[in-house]
Amino acid sequence: MRLTSLKPAVLVLGCVLFAGAALPAETAKTLDNDHVLVRDVLDAAGKPLGIAAGRDAFVIDVINAKAEFLPKGKAANAPSAKVVVIELKRPPSKRLANTSGYPDAFPRPNVKKLMENAQGTVWDYTWIAGMPPPTHFHTTAVVPVFLLEGALRSESPNGEKIVTPHSVGAWRYQDAGRLHTEHLDSGAARAIVVELN
Repeated sequence: MRLTSLKPAVLVLGCVLFAGAALPAETAKTLDNDHVLVRDVLDAAGKPLGIAAGRDAFVIDVINAKAEFLPKGKAANAPSAKVVVIELKRPPSKRLANTSGYPDAFPRPNVKKLMENAQGTVWDYTWIAGMPPPTHFHTTAVVPVFLLEGALRSESPNGEKIVTPHSVGAWRYQDAGRLHTEHLDSGAARAIVVELN
């Protein structure tokens, strides 16, 4: 009987203790390789992002379509309920010489540069039906973070076609060396694209 009457008090005390603590943001999809740690941070607006102390990071706010660069040691909280964090490791991403005869992937028509520094360049690009970007070569690894729902059809000069659907907040890591163009296959497509140096 006494234990039952203490449960509400224990619950309230627990809530007070946790309210004052820095709780780590909830993480969903993760990719961890030699160059980057990429992860979703969901439903954690205002909570610490938990970036490793010795790493620079790009933070993509999917809800507000913004990008931020955090240098080593700078702590930050999740700016919204849907965030993608790209923590940069060493060695840096490899940069390939473009001997393909096609232009580099970026810049391209109708793209907006959001930022550029020694760690990478961040672009905001919207695919338009019937107006694909030129066939291009990716000299560096890229992480596109999608802001709209739809599907892109990648086409290579050799005729290979791959349709990839994406949802809001979806992302993928693509290594350097890809030669292709992208067509809007269905829905809509806008992404904040991080080219890694």
